[in-house]
Amino acid sequence: NEMGFAGSFDLFYLPIDFRAFTNLGYCFINFISAEKAAEFRSQVDGLKLPLFKSSKVLASAKARVQGFQQNFTNFRNNVVMSKTMGPEYQPIIVDPSTGCEVPFPPPSGSLRRTRKKAVIDMESLRRRLLAALSTTPQAEHAEEIVGKVMKFHEHRRQWKNLEQLVRSVEEDREKLADFAAQGFEHVRTKGQAGSAPQSGESPGVGAASEQ
Repeated sequence: NEMGFAGSFDLFYLPIDFRAFTNLGYCFINFISAEKAAEFRSQVDGLKLPLFKSSKVLASAKARVQGFQQNFTNFRNNVVMSKTMGPEYQPIIVDPSTGCEVPFPPPSGSLRRTRKKAVIDMESLRRRLLAALSTTPQAEHAEEIVGKVMKFHEHRRQWKNLEQLVRSVEEDREKLADFAAQGFEHVRTKGQAGSAPQSGESPGVGAASEQ
């Protein structure tokens, strides 16, 4: 709201790690129009939060679930809407015309979990990779690079390798530069003969396996 987006969104959710009672480092915002979403992305991508002593910057990306009704349906019978959960841990609905919160309707059926822990972790890793790449010369190709890397690791279920990759590029600027350059090369040559990653390879896999 302080950035001028009051009345531009109708749903907000900040996922929480209930073991540590801290947020997972990302949130979901459903904007009322694609134009407002694009404007938001142009303002926050690469922005550093002033209250945190960290070199990390913000990065935005399209969510898997799109639109108010789809998000509402996705959350309504989610376990996060249980009566045992405090309202501060639940998604909120906002009336764009007033900017005020609207009570979330009660569940319409039995509560269910919509994600497994591994999926939640993958989403977090994806956003961390986007944030890291936003600080490199290849920032404009971050979505394509990360998409290629995520698809590779999800297909092979190499969660540990991906975790190592993310940690290494966050902690080592040289590895980040190598990862960004290698990832861009895969994206740049996409569709050309012989450009597909070889078996056992993906952009940044080498960095992930380094100790």
